[in-house]
This record gives sequence, structure tokens and C-alpha cells, in this order.
Amino acid sequence: MKKSERLNCILRFLSDKQQFHISDLMSEYGISKSTALRDIASLEEMGLALYSEPGRYGRYVLLNNKVLPAIRFTQEELFVLYLSLMTMKGYQTLPFSVEFSHIRQKFLDFVSAWSRKEFEKLENIITFENAYHPYKSAFLKEIIYSILENNVVLIRYKDKDYHIQFYQVSTSFNQWYGCGIDRSTETYKVFRCDKITSFKQTDCYPPLNREQLKSFIPDFSQRKNHFCAQIDPFLADVYYKENYPTIQLVKENDSLYLKGSYNDGELPFILRYLSRYSEGIISLKPERLKKELIRYFEAQVKRLTSL
Repeated sequence: MKKSERLNCILRFLSDKQQFHISDLMSEYGISKSTALRDIASLEEMGLALYSEPGRYGRYVLLNNKVLPAIRFTQEELFVLYLSLMTMKGYQTLPFSVEFSHIRQKFLDFVSAWSRKEFEKLENIITFENAYHPYKSAFLKEIIYSILENNVVLIRYKDKDYHIQFYQVSTSFNQWYGCGIDRSTETYKVFRCDKITSFKQTDCYPPLNREQLKSFIPDFSQRKNHFCAQIDPFLADVYYKENYPTIQLVKENDSLYLKGSYNDGELPFILRYLSRYSEGIISLKPERLKKELIRYFEAQVKRLTSL
């Protein structure tokens, strides 16, 4: 590890401490006593306020630890941070009511002119394929805060009310999803955040802790119906572009298989999903799912010929 990187790591290591011994740095970073002393001297030059207490059990005491010097990033680390920022560009809604352009400008204001020019070059040579969704998730921030604060909320979703304790927020193809426990039925549910039309806190149900909420998350492997489809290897990219927790891509004896499970009500989704692999499905089990897929394609052909 370079010295500059190690100094940044040491600053983070000390950020929640009031005191430390030189042996702490030696064991944490695998450095000698002389190297640790030189690092401490460098940190003092950077503005870290501390004093030493000599003696057999001597230690270093940090002064005003809540205003440690700003963390310094290497140019490559700045590149990674900027590229991470660029991945948010395609989102219609970002958490905490902020806009991409505002974040980007604020980031650029705190870097050198040379770095800004390099970031402009990055934007020209690297692009992110972001699926655009025109729908805003009006209550995304509130959902996230309800998880952080462990609250039960009342939401309106597709013209129906739910008492929900949200557990997690996820994103797929620039669309936000919130999963949680329906407290009135004690069942696990997933909601598309942009379809939530009202949101308010409620005290109708006592909140559960994280471990209790986790116990309600279903074991997807225990679903009623299972399938296995062997696919041509050239279709592996189709899987990686959009995949789901109930469907896995498995390699066995140099062959690729889609293995998954679904409940009866999810059959239309499974048929639409498998249709993406139609040109490269080698085998499909069970037989009843194969027949359903054939009927699905026949219906599509009939619809198109009637146009």
C-alpha cells in the first residue's frame, strides 16, 4: 500500500477514536514502529491535532477529533467516484430529493481544473446504457427513512391501501422497488415505488426489528413450480442483462441451464421471460411448461397475423 493511501486509511481508522497506541497502527497495517512514527508525523503536518503521553504505557490522544482533516483521494479514486456518479444520470428519481446535475456540479467544484478536464474526457469515452423511465417515485426518500427509523407506514398502491413495514429498497433498470412486510396479513410484498400514490406513518402495528422482518422473507427455492431450460451459450448475455432472484444460470458438464421456480399466478411472467431465449432453448422441463410456452407463442402469432 502506498504511503498516501495508508495515511487516508489511518485517518478513517482514527475517526471514531479519542486515543490510540502506536502498536494499534503497527498491527492494523503491518508496518514497523519507525514507519508508524513517520506516518504520525505526516498526519500532524496535514493538520491532525494530537499529543503524546510518554512512558511505558504511553499513548497518543486526539484533540477535537470531530474535525479531522479532509480525506484526500488519489486521481484514480476520483475517477471511480465520478464514474459511480455517472451511473445515476439516467434515474428519473434519486433518493433524498436531489438532482443529478446538482450533485455533479458540486463534485466538480471541489476538484482541480485539470481533474475537471479529465472528467469531461471520461464522459466522452465511457457511456452507460440506462433504461429511461418517465415515472417519478414520489415517496422514495420517505420509504428509505421509514426503514432507517423502523416505522410502519400506510401506503396507497394501485388503488389499494397497505400497512407496510419496508425492509429494503432495490433498483433494477433505473426503476425503484421497495420490499417489506404487509402487517395486516404478515406476508412479504414487493412494490414498484413509482406506483405508490400516498404515504404516511401509522401506529396501527408495533414495528418489528430487522431480524423479525427477515424471518418473513420467503425462501424462493420452496415455490410450488420448478423448471429447467437448457439454453445455447450465446444467450448467457440475455440472462446477465436482467436477472431475478428466483432464476439462476447454472453450468453443468459444459452446458448452460436456466433453473428457477414460480407460483401459479406468476406463470405469465415466466412465459414472457422464457420467450427471450426462444431462439436458443435446447430443452425445457417440465413438459407442461413447454406446452404453455408453445401456446404462448401461438397466441402471439395469431395476434400478429390479425393486425
